Amino acid sequence: MLFPLTNQNIPLQQENITVYLPEPTAVYACLQEQQNPYWARLWPASIGLASFLLQHPRWVKVPLVLELAAGIGLPSIVAARFAQQVICSDIEPNAIPVMQANKQLHQCTNVTCTVADWLHLPSHWHPQTILLSDVNYEPAAFAGLLLVLQQQLAAGACIMLATPQRLMAKPFIEALLPFTIEQHEETVPLDGSMHFISILVLKQ
Repeated sequence: MLFPLTNQNIPLQQENITVYLPEPTAVYACLQEQQNPYWARLWPASIGLASFLLQHPRWVKVPLVLELAAGIGLPSIVAARFAQQVICSDIEPNAIPVMQANKQLHQCTNVTCTVADWLHLPSHWHPQTILLSDVNYEPAAFAGLLLVLQQQLAAGACIMLATPQRLMAKPFIEALLPFTIEQHEETVPLDGSMHFISILVLKQ
């Protein structure tokens, strides 16, 4: 399903980037069974991660970048400037047409948009870098996500996690600190507020 799209101009530290977003009232009207269609919003953590990648492109100058729970796919669009190939994925099928619209808007011929569940990733995917933004918001999902991240780290991937500073996510972040080789802070203005985003670079 392709919802009506609106343009939003995102001011990053380095430049402004325009993306398509699904029109919120249309999303909520069509997806009444979803209390929170998280994929359909632009989150401060994804802006912080996109800004970080523009400042530190070395992390995505690799053969394959995988973004999980990508939503509209902003970090993937930035990563596509530097990576050979990017897989932009989300568990929600309705997110895929919006990703594809942003892929076409930015003429990203090296981006594949697809449905994927991080608990059941295809065995033939071997990304060198994995991107995640604001995924640690549901404590019930922490154990499964931690296991996936540890498996990917053991396989040699570098993981970049952008997260707001939520108290309930502290145990999740503490479990990842032994893998943290760099940590950066990004300040993101959005909707009239300032958001403080931590970027963790994880490597085994």
